[in-house]
Amino acid sequence: MGDPRIRESGFTCLRIALENASEAEEETKAGEVALWEAQRTGLQPDETVDAQCEALRILALAAPQSAEEIVERRLTSPLPGDDFFVRREIVRLVASSAAFDRTCEDRLRQATSDPSAAVRQCVAGELWRRPGAAKTNSEELAGDNEPKVRAMLVVRLPLLAQSIGTDRAARILQSRLAQEAEPFVLRAALRVAVEWSWSDVGIAQMLAAELREDLTVIHSGGTDPKLRRWAAETIEQIWCAADPEARALAARVRAATAPVAEGRVVVVPGLAEAAAQDEILVGRVLSVLAQEGYSLELLSGGRLRHGELIGFRSWRLLHEWRHPGSDKRQGFSHWTGRIWRGRTVAPSNIMAELAPTKVPGEPLFQPSEGNWRPWLPLPDLILSTIDTGKLVKVHSAEGITEIHPPKTFLERLLARIKLTWNFARFASLRNWDEGSGSTPDAYSNGLRKIGVNLVLKQNPDREVDPQVVQFFSFGPVFLAVPLFWDQAATYFSSLYANTLLQLALFIALASAWFFFRHVFKARRMRRARESLAIVVGGWGTRGKSGTERLSSAQEAEVAQLLRTSGLAEATGIADHFEAARQQLQEYRILEASLQSSAAPDEIDLQLREQAHRWFQAKIVVVQDYYATGEEIVRTLAGITPPGFRNRVMGMQNIKGTGLDFVYRWHAWETVHRACADALGDDQAKVQRGLETLSSFREFGILSAELVRHVVKELRAREITGGEISQTLLDLIEAQLLEQLAQQKKSGEGQEKSGSWSALVAWIEAFLDSGDAVRRRKKADLIYKELSAERISSSRAVVELKKLTTRQKGGWLQNDLKSSQMRGLWSAITRNRLDQGRKSASH
Repeated sequence: MGDPRIRESGFTCLRIALENASEAEEETKAGEVALWEAQRTGLQPDETVDAQCEALRILALAAPQSAEEIVERRLTSPLPGDDFFVRREIVRLVASSAAFDRTCEDRLRQATSDPSAAVRQCVAGELWRRPGAAKTNSEELAGDNEPKVRAMLVVRLPLLAQSIGTDRAARILQSRLAQEAEPFVLRAALRVAVEWSWSDVGIAQMLAAELREDLTVIHSGGTDPKLRRWAAETIEQIWCAADPEARALAARVRAATAPVAEGRVVVVPGLAEAAAQDEILVGRVLSVLAQEGYSLELLSGGRLRHGELIGFRSWRLLHEWRHPGSDKRQGFSHWTGRIWRGRTVAPSNIMAELAPTKVPGEPLFQPSEGNWRPWLPLPDLILSTIDTGKLVKVHSAEGITEIHPPKTFLERLLARIKLTWNFARFASLRNWDEGSGSTPDAYSNGLRKIGVNLVLKQNPDREVDPQVVQFFSFGPVFLAVPLFWDQAATYFSSLYANTLLQLALFIALASAWFFFRHVFKARRMRRARESLAIVVGGWGTRGKSGTERLSSAQEAEVAQLLRTSGLAEATGIADHFEAARQQLQEYRILEASLQSSAAPDEIDLQLREQAHRWFQAKIVVVQDYYATGEEIVRTLAGITPPGFRNRVMGMQNIKGTGLDFVYRWHAWETVHRACADALGDDQAKVQRGLETLSSFREFGILSAELVRHVVKELRAREITGGEISQTLLDLIEAQLLEQLAQQKKSGEGQEKSGSWSALVAWIEAFLDSGDAVRRRKKADLIYKELSAERISSSRAVVELKKLTTRQKGGWLQNDLKSSQMRGLWSAITRNRLDQGRKSASH
């Protein structure tokens, strides 16, 4: 058969020649032997996929009749394996080649029922090229059972509209938004609605009328927060594209900001007049443009800032002073932050950090939301508002966020000092998630305590999303009825003229408060009970009736566990036991459903959901991204049941925890080799192994058991009974115990730290700036000595790792403890020498 790559290249050259030849030259270009070889390859599934596809392209150009016959045969009898790649290429040929004009509708109809979803997806993507086939197959593909097929058809709707009509294409899009349950397809539909609306103002107005109700349902009632955010953005995009005034203003702003660099200011013609006439409309247009671009800030005189202004910030200087480090980037300013000077701001939806940074206050992407919550102002924007002392409005797809600064100069000064001093804490409150341990409105409540109030208002003809309102201090009822504030102020400040309706409302609110308080406390008590590790027993009027409610199998399992593993003391084992029981119950439920007479689709859905839950249970997130490698190892040991083997795959930035985790295994390798030498028969290797272990400074939980075993084994051997070896064994044991104790103490945190530790930490924070300079000089010296070959690379690695660990804190306390270690070594040495003198005298 020869090399298949040569045949593929030959077919490719022939196809290119045929594509550039005239109709009269096609027969002469493709000889009889070449066409016969192409026919054979097109029918031969053992050939490579590329060779088969090139052969079909050649036949479509030079022998259309043969191509039709082969295409019909391949679609009629689909084969397993990689054959679907060939069928996808057949679909593209049928849709684009003139050789199939006569049979294209039949072939595409045939491919619509192909068993491969990839082939049907290709049909949905190429259907717009054949108007006849598009009219007969669009609805069927829109209802395909595979999300990827439905999504592809939705993406092609603007092109299909040329064949099936705009109204019919809009109905298909509307049906997907109303009936679709897959987030992927809904995301595609929302994206298509935006792009299609900007193609023509008439289409935008039609989509605004047809899709408004369905988009509102997704925005206010969707179960996925990301879909709610995307739906809000889509509503605003379609509004801007459908409104002639907003569309024209958006075009002028785009044209003016396109050539402007980030952070620069540009004058937009007519923007000042538009803002004076309708400030809300201008703000909404800017928020639409900022969805996929830089932030936009409206300044006085019709000027517009494209991007963010970066300048000096006192909180940043304070933060860098509190967190010195020699690993910071050179050539970059470390005392700057964002500055806003306008009163109308439209933050960018896409300019955000995907992972937390060492510098607080950065917009952090929230996976659950699909964005970084641009409707919740950054602490830097709060500072700018305090500096200006004027109301600032933040426009986004979720509404208008008003920032009300304190009124007097003294109040603003105090608010600025408090926010600057606690900037990192406010930034952390803003980036709330379900595992934060605080409420969503903690950020706005914290700002309210320093005198800054955040108020969320709805855009015209829009409703406020309750999931967004939870981040503000008051509920959606108060925001939906702005007049409530005036009425409430009148009611609580007046002793007279209070109506019966107001009294009834007050009683209803008070009763609701008592009721929900009772529900909250009951739920809190229930959670406290559920947090108990394990409860064995039954509940009933008598002990006998309660005990009988435990099945004999469960009672035997629990009793056996208590006897064998000490569950009362081992909380971790209890957690493993509970997890195993829960998974066993889930498996039994799944097994029962498989044996039932339920519909196959329901069983398949249950299998998928259960498999997804089991897969999610395998993922363990280490919340502290500054955790050391030793802490990660201890975490892995804690989540692994005793006696089980656990295969672990980790993902981490190599410069942080991930690198230290790798160092733990490098340390284990060094210890393992040294222990192997120490247990050998060669005395030179034994001594070398003991010296390596005695000077080792990176013992951990991985090497503890092996080192203890080696020390015990060597003490029992007579051949290592020398004074020096015994002294080294004592030193190894002492260092192992000390390092494990330090690691355990650091892992437990600072719960047991007393006033002395707090004092040492305070002194260290004061002296750390000087130590950072010394660390940098020592790092330069290490590199210099390494380049001069005065120290080895392994020694340089150890010293640099020490510097990296030192800059994370705790170095002063470690320095104080190092003197204790030197005293321990001296005591051990003196003890062994005294014993040696006594034995010599005897």
